[in-house]
Amino acid sequence: MISETVMSIRILKYLRRRFRRPLKRILTLLFEDRVYVARSGLARGLKVTGDLGFLGKAPSRRNRFLTSLSMAQKTVYDVGSTSITTLFFSRAVGQTGQVIAFQPNPETFAILRRNVEMNGLTNVRLVNIRLGERRQSMAVVFRGADDVWGTAIEGTHAATFPETKATRVEAYSLDEYGRAASLPPPDFLRIDAEGCEHSVLLGMQGILRRSRPDLLVEVHGEAQVRLENLRKIV
Repeated sequence: MISETVMSIRILKYLRRRFRRPLKRILTLLFEDRVYVARSGLARGLKVTGDLGFLGKAPSRRNRFLTSLSMAQKTVYDVGSTSITTLFFSRAVGQTGQVIAFQPNPETFAILRRNVEMNGLTNVRLVNIRLGERRQSMAVVFRGADDVWGTAIEGTHAATFPETKATRVEAYSLDEYGRAASLPPPDFLRIDAEGCEHSVLLGMQGILRRSRPDLLVEVHGEAQVRLENLRKIV
């Protein structure tokens, strides 16, 4: 028999999953244009909009890891920028370093650009493209309730989520785009591709061999998909 404590925990977890996104959507609609100065977290002391960070939350393991790194004078590729990460990297690398921020979602990209401009960051280069294994046109869905969430339809259950909108985008391999745009070689890459991390890595094998950058790869997807993706990445 399941104890009352275990049952209570399961109920609380269900309620949190069930109502987290609707609540976030309501708060986002109410405060989407609010500009605030971050009092904590990766963007502490910087101006931020399009984010609910002013509500506060406990520091994550990822954030503690990032703040422990020495990033001065480095070139960072922020693949799947969330604005907050790009603001952090910009300050961490300093004026002699640089940040290349990739974000395919046009709405999230607009917020990213605004955050960079509000803080007068001159060491950030913004790129509004999707990265993958090779150049191709592909369908991508973005969930309206979460402006930083978006993934390719192929091979995922993305299309089954409610309140999604699909669009076709041009995807590039990082090797190809880097050559065409004359990007400087990276010292550090953060990859947050919402389940497509493996294809992004396949498209940057030349960069990996030549530059041997440090990597922070965030792995996403449903439990089984995430496990398979993690095996491929490793």
